[in-house]
Amino acid sequence: MENDNDRVELIANAILKAALELADTGAETTIEELLGRLEAYRRATNDVFMADVYRDAIVIIKNGKL
Repeated sequence: MENDNDRVELIANAILKAALELADTGAETTIEELLGRLEAYRRATNDVFMADVYRDAIVIIKNGKL
């Protein structure tokens, strides 16, 4: 990554991806559902860097900060 802004953009995109997927499936968009979707992404990826991005996204949703 060139800088922290790139990582922040990836985290925001991960959250957006999860939220849009929940909206598209018609599932209720709750914090718990969003966290579950991000956790599923984290477990499904084989890329350690992206797993960290998904973990950071989960932390942001849970705590409101990194």
